Amino acid sequence: MEQVQKKKKKDKKPLYILFGFLVFFGLFIYLITRPSSQSEAIKELKTSFNKKDIEMVWYKYKADLYQDEEFLLETRKKLSNLNLTDEELKECTGWLPPAPKSINLIIVPDL
Repeated sequence: MEQVQKKKKKDKKPLYILFGFLVFFGLFIYLITRPSSQSEAIKELKTSFNKKDIEMVWYKYKADLYQDEEFLLETRKKLSNLNLTDEELKECTGWLPPAPKSINLIIVPDL
């Protein structure tokens, strides 16, 4: 009788191991495929239709994406598509960091 009970307990052990492996594998796949904060922010920017919505998205993701050039570029593009007045543009420069200064330099080698 005792041997039968021991045998049943051994039969469940591989199932527990399999279940644990599947849970671990599922978590691993989720961590790899979850969307980044950058892609979530850009999706929210695409659904924004006014300046206030864009400002709210900026403040929501500011801590993570303050230095991210792609997010800043998308934010500026979205604001430029709204055709804002000069007063509204000045207000936007208060919360949006300035655009990077770029120097176009052409070097022509001497032959």
